[in-house]
Amino acid sequence: MSRTRLPEDVVREFWAALTETASHDGWSLGRLMKGHFGRGFTLAKGDKEIHLKVRVSQLKKGFWELPFGEAAAIVAGKKEYNVLLPSAYAGYVVSPMRLPALLARFSRSEA
Repeated sequence: MSRTRLPEDVVREFWAALTETASHDGWSLGRLMKGHFGRGFTLAKGDKEIHLKVRVSQLKKGFWELPFGEAAAIVAGKKEYNVLLPSAYAGYVVSPMRLPALLARFSRSEA
């Protein structure tokens, strides 16, 4: 019987793998913690910074909720990439530039 992995376990494994990979290319990785959860990450190299927000789905087809306020902030210019993970070693990256087209196509919101 396979055990369903907890989302925080997936995020922790992602963090470990990304830290190792990024450090090989001279990037440092910071994890932004909120309470017991930390799904925000910052990659930094020199004066470059990349902000990531990790979202985990435990459904076979994948479902990732992006709250309206966060989507609106990204559309308005916030430079945050969304990393959509069904596991620690596979997933999707949605850039801030790509988000408006994806919202128009996949959003279930009337707003």
